Amino acid sequence: MDLNEVRFNFYKLSFTPVKANEHLRQKDILNKIIQACTPKFIKNKVYLIDRYESRISTERRELFISYITYNHLENRYKGTIALIRNGKKPFLKPKESYQLVPLDSLDLGTLTETTHFFIDTSSDKPYLCVEFNNIGPRISDIEYYFRNLGQKYLNITKKTEVEVFLKRPIKSVLENLKSVLSFDFKIEPKKVPLIDKTVANNYFTSFNNLNSKFDPKFLSMKAYYQSRGKNKNGDSIKGLAFIKQMLQSFSTGHTDLDTFDSFTLEYLDQNDEYDKINFIRDQKEIVIHADLKSVVKNRDWYDLIKVDFDEFMASLHE
Repeated sequence: MDLNEVRFNFYKLSFTPVKANEHLRQKDILNKIIQACTPKFIKNKVYLIDRYESRISTERRELFISYITYNHLENRYKGTIALIRNGKKPFLKPKESYQLVPLDSLDLGTLTETTHFFIDTSSDKPYLCVEFNNIGPRISDIEYYFRNLGQKYLNITKKTEVEVFLKRPIKSVLENLKSVLSFDFKIEPKKVPLIDKTVANNYFTSFNNLNSKFDPKFLSMKAYYQSRGKNKNGDSIKGLAFIKQMLQSFSTGHTDLDTFDSFTLEYLDQNDEYDKINFIRDQKEIVIHADLKSVVKNRDWYDLIKVDFDEFMASLHE
């Protein structure tokens, strides 16, 4: 039996309703959104959203909820979100040959990647446990999907936010952040489009230029605002503005933390105390080992994370 390591992360989902729907609870808003995209409620069709629809490029990131159920006893949704693969076409190796066959030549349909997610609605805010899928839909895709449905389709929300759970909350870092000493991040060029559009336009356009000139596998940046061997801090106003905007994008779910391969920050808090955080390694997570050939159904995935999800929910009330 071949076991693969699979990670799940935790998030809190928040909706801000429009004035006419201020009486709705968070759970009520979520229920309306999910009913609008559940295949069985829309005659076995799906609600397809292209996350890149407003971009000039021809690249698409088309998403849809392919499966979702609700357990009334547990107050939990169990769902799967799908991403239609675009770009380079994969090949298929026949059983008795090494002559690769283009998958699209078989006319079997369109290749998709799926991500499993589970939502607990027993509290005042919905909490999510989401599989990390490096090539599939991410939490920022789920946030965008729910935001699009709530604002553009149902017109019941004006804001949707997702807060990732770290060993130390991002909002706490933002509130206590006084000045930046250094930051260091690494990212694959193909993932730059996954960064929130506003942040990307303000800070990452030069990365696209570097990528087109050098075609690297990774792009990395290190910025220091303190001279080596000296206690005096440099002027970090611009670095502080970047970090605040980046962390705000992380905290709302508009940019997924795992878009970056690494991201660390050294800073001084409001008491001029030194602190450091690693936004990738410090995420609260479940790590399971599963046989991907046998763990196929959504229920199978849920059984693997249920105990840990229960413990996480219980920890919120301690």
